Amino acid sequence: MSAAIIAAALASSAGCFALKRDTQLLSADSIAGYDPYARLARAAYCLGSSQTWECGDACAANEDFDLYASGGDGTSDLPFYFVGYSPSLASIIVAHGGMEAQDLVTTLQDSNIAQAPVDVTMFPGVDEDMMVYAGFRDAHSRSADAVLAAVQNTIATTGAAVLTTLGHGLGGALAEMDAAYLRLNIPYIRMNTVTFGKPRVGNAKWVDLVDANADSYARINNMRDPIPVLPARSASYEHPTGEIHVVQEGMWLACIADNRREDDEDAECTIQSVPDASEGVLDDHAGLYNGIFIGTEYC
Repeated sequence: MSAAIIAAALASSAGCFALKRDTQLLSADSIAGYDPYARLARAAYCLGSSQTWECGDACAANEDFDLYASGGDGTSDLPFYFVGYSPSLASIIVAHGGMEAQDLVTTLQDSNIAQAPVDVTMFPGVDEDMMVYAGFRDAHSRSADAVLAAVQNTIATTGAAVLTTLGHGLGGALAEMDAAYLRLNIPYIRMNTVTFGKPRVGNAKWVDLVDANADSYARINNMRDPIPVLPARSASYEHPTGEIHVVQEGMWLACIADNRREDDEDAECTIQSVPDASEGVLDDHAGLYNGIFIGTEYC
């Protein structure tokens, strides 16, 4: 799916479902357009550090994918990742794996969850008051150099002008960090990001950076998944724009907040659906995302 189609999906509407002013119902075709990204996010759990594109159904579902690099050890300190090129999507793909949902919730519910400044040597030109969760920053830094080198090699080999970062849960947080990191270090690339069940990553300054560097961003939240409402906004964490909320299988809403990054008014969007993580349903984290479950247990 091209970057133009991603952008169109965010603005797509259909049917006569009773929506509030800040939501738009995605068409069936727009929903299906995210299927390859969901399958690639699942493959990020399944491929491991294999150097061949072989991980069962998760890899077979994107059979034209050309793998250029992979790594990580599957821990929260260094999650699995891979870099490659998808001819059918006409995009370089950088995908990060995640971690067990319960472990992620436990970590992110800490009332004193620490923010730390981003590394200005990795993110050239950023302000020192740009803050992210320290655990995400450290996990990202451990693979950043290898990912950047692999992306540069893939560009040199394929001539690709579009890069898509993606992931689920913790992997989505790392994909968001890569959206800014890779764009700042490869400023001529078109940057798309697609995440599934992603937690908040950093403060308002951080989100300003992401919004400025992602040409399109779809952050997809499934039903009552509690992870997208963590860490709490009261701890100075925010999401970028681009929420798509899966209200139920087959019914996806683009939550387009007016002068707000997170729509906290419309009942159909995540904050009203899950006002507190304790009211969420952890099983919703894995999916369904249009018939696709994402996580280690679905490899």
